[in-house]
Amino acid sequence: MSDYNFDVDVLRGKMANELAGNIEQFAFVLTNALSHVAADDVIDAGEMGDEADPELVVHNLRSIANAIEAGSLT
Repeated sequence: MSDYNFDVDVLRGKMANELAGNIEQFAFVLTNALSHVAADDVIDAGEMGDEADPELVVHNLRSIANAIEAGSLT
């Protein structure tokens, strides 16, 4: 996959970095996006970022899932 622009003309890497720097909105954006897609489609078409650490990604996703189950994310 190559980089692409969104309607707001932001490269996905820049968008990801901006989102990572805005922790107030991170969980909202992530959970909202995941609520509107089929996970199998995402896995089939998906690609992790060049700087992604797979172990950290899995840890963070599990932590978010645990927080949702515990009712900590509302």
